[in-house]
Amino acid sequence: MHRDLKLGPIGKGWVEEVKTKDGTRFIARWNVYVLHEGARHRTKGGQHELGFKVAHGPGLKSVKQAKDAWDKVRWEVFRKHHPPSLLSPLKSHSRLPKGDPEMKVKDFITAVYEPRRKEAWEDNSRINWEYYRDSFLIPFFGDHSITDMNDEDLIRQFMAEIADREFSHWTANKAFTFAKSLLETARNLGIIIGNAAAAIPKAHRIPKGVKRAAGQPAISIEQFASLLNAIKKPRDKIILKILFLCAVRRGELFVLKWKDFQQQDGRWLLRIERSFCARTHRVKEWKGKVVGTPRTPAMVAVPPVLAEEVEGWRKYGDTDGSDPESFIFPTRNGTAIIGTNWAEDVLKPAGTKVGIPDVSYHWFRRGHATVQHHQNVADKPIQGQLRHADAELTRNVYMQQIAPETHRAVADLESVVLERMKLEKGAKAKDAGAG
Repeated sequence: MHRDLKLGPIGKGWVEEVKTKDGTRFIARWNVYVLHEGARHRTKGGQHELGFKVAHGPGLKSVKQAKDAWDKVRWEVFRKHHPPSLLSPLKSHSRLPKGDPEMKVKDFITAVYEPRRKEAWEDNSRINWEYYRDSFLIPFFGDHSITDMNDEDLIRQFMAEIADREFSHWTANKAFTFAKSLLETARNLGIIIGNAAAAIPKAHRIPKGVKRAAGQPAISIEQFASLLNAIKKPRDKIILKILFLCAVRRGELFVLKWKDFQQQDGRWLLRIERSFCARTHRVKEWKGKVVGTPRTPAMVAVPPVLAEEVEGWRKYGDTDGSDPESFIFPTRNGTAIIGTNWAEDVLKPAGTKVGIPDVSYHWFRRGHATVQHHQNVADKPIQGQLRHADAELTRNVYMQQIAPETHRAVADLESVVLERMKLEKGAKAKDAGAG
């Protein structure tokens, strides 16, 4: 293996302002990988002189102008320093195939990309990847070569097609991320130069036409009370109260076990340490920090009256309250209730009765935060119950609030309108009497 065989560049490089005895110059630099005994090592890839800094006349007057100049020439410079002829015949001690520039994307996926990731993929990640592979990547790119795929215009066409099919912003973003990942793997292996997907500015990656998800409403106290009255079974009432009062997520609610219902210092708590995957129907024990998320096992407060109701359910409900490993809300077979089923059987019908047929689980977490905020509860305890790492998320997303001064202004506007209507009504009555 030749130590000087450079796989690169890494990213777009950067521009430096260098002072010399002859004057200040602008230099573009970039990093690369080199291969040595099958391992990659990050190192400096080279430099390109952009020109001297000038105060007047034509030339580069600032770092910004130098960066703009570098953007125009960088790919030609990269090709000069890292020509494809050097990169194509790479060999490695790794038993995994490297692929080649003319390999079709569908073959690159199965022979190169997937073997490098399958050991680290959990079921959810694998299923997610397979959906995007079969629904988007292979139908569009499959018969292109990996070199052809590395084209900015083609990537944009790929995203435009997703927009034409009216997929959500989330789906479009995920599809783009996987396309970018394929090219990044090919780039790191020295098959292609650069990554066309990464070169597209972030603001232009998701085209117009892609549907952005609307924020979900926050349930009000009045709506919550109406739902409670519309639900008849004690078990379902308790479930609804845990959703709203404890701000438990849908995926956490139905996998709560009796060992999670604990009392500390005279206060009742629920320990949240597992979740239910709606796609695979598997219960996932967190066992410390959850991979790919900021979640860790945590406690949420249970108010006293609700705690008494949960205790009553333990003693008299359809559950084995003596078994710590038993689910608090099991099916007849002792398994966890599937959230979608409970929503269709209980939540949605109750919502239809009280005039909110679109009610969903997340309304309750947002309602918890919003109602608490309107009752002048400090942000910190609300953040603690929702278990957000960032208080700004709690404040800006979950607390659907209207500033008091805004409410007063709208009330004043209403008064003006009502007064105007009263005046017009009086004027019409006067005209009618005169007639």
